Amino acid sequence: MRFKESAWMILLLVSLSAYAQNNRSAVSLTGSDLATCTVPDPCRTIDVAMSKTNSGGEVVVLSTAGYGPFTVTKSISIIAPIAYHAAIAPATGVAITVNAFNSTVIIRNLFLNSLGASTGILINAVESVYLEHMVVSGFNGNGIEVTAGAEVFIKEAEVRESRGSGILVSTQGAQGAAVAIEGARLERNNYGLTADTNASLTIRNVLAVRNGSYGFFFRNAGAIYPLVGSIENSVAADGTNGFVVADGAQVTIRDSVSRYNNGFGFQAYSNVGGSRSELILDRCLATGNTHGVQAGGTGDSPALITVSNSTVANNRNNGIVASTNGTVRAYANIVTRNSVGFNAQIGIIESAGNNLVRDNATQVLGTPTVVPLM
Repeated sequence: MRFKESAWMILLLVSLSAYAQNNRSAVSLTGSDLATCTVPDPCRTIDVAMSKTNSGGEVVVLSTAGYGPFTVTKSISIIAPIAYHAAIAPATGVAITVNAFNSTVIIRNLFLNSLGASTGILINAVESVYLEHMVVSGFNGNGIEVTAGAEVFIKEAEVRESRGSGILVSTQGAQGAAVAIEGARLERNNYGLTADTNASLTIRNVLAVRNGSYGFFFRNAGAIYPLVGSIENSVAADGTNGFVVADGAQVTIRDSVSRYNNGFGFQAYSNVGGSRSELILDRCLATGNTHGVQAGGTGDSPALITVSNSTVANNRNNGIVASTNGTVRAYANIVTRNSVGFNAQIGIIESAGNNLVRDNATQVLGTPTVVPLM
């Protein structure tokens, strides 16, 4: 009996070890997906390593290599030390998919390079996801796409040459996404950053350069749950348009620059009945664009821009213009060396009377409304 009991115990231990999961797994160029995925015995791909890792555990990269596309389905951290080039280079589909309900996901220091794939990172379901020091390059659709009602934190990302948006935030229903972006570079995408209805965005130190259509595009679609955003210390340059707020979105921009070759430096308009787009600018610079600051001009619904303590200079057409259905409230700005300083021929410009409008080819068109300081 003792021999039989010992044999059964050995078989049980072997069986349990076969199904054991790691708290820390590892991948390496020299690893094998038949391995245990421990640090001494690493796997070859991240997808297999995750399958052998406990929820809340981590997968660590041990060498420079390509590690294949993967789908996240649980709380996990995927970490590549900065010394290694940990690449994901898919020919089709999505490089990284996050389908991890009620989970926390951390992904750090991966290089995503499309060889024909559509999407870099697709966030479909998660509670919180942290993307840190990521490079996302050359995807046929969007670089980073957020469709989940989740908390998304993006730090020090480089997203370039996406045929869609570098970063797209597009959620449905009442469960909108809260997205914080710090220190990103959005370069040569069609759209730099695009955000749709029912998102809350906090953006700081983001550089959007040479994007084909928009540097920053906030398009609310007039829904009951408005898009709201706050931007600080950011730049839109050398694109078709700089910062554009549309269709009922509500955005505040401070200490930011729209410069050189943009059509509109800062614009707000609304195409959706019953909505009003609102843009607040403070301590901003609009220079070298076709139009520096424009409210309205597109659509049948109102748009309001409040601009203060800002410089609008060297724009090829209008410095500050209120067009169809547009209202601008201007306080303590410098408007100089534009073709037209203030243009209130169609819309409404309300001036506190303390704006410096000087050295423009035409100082003022139309009649701004002077409002008293209280």
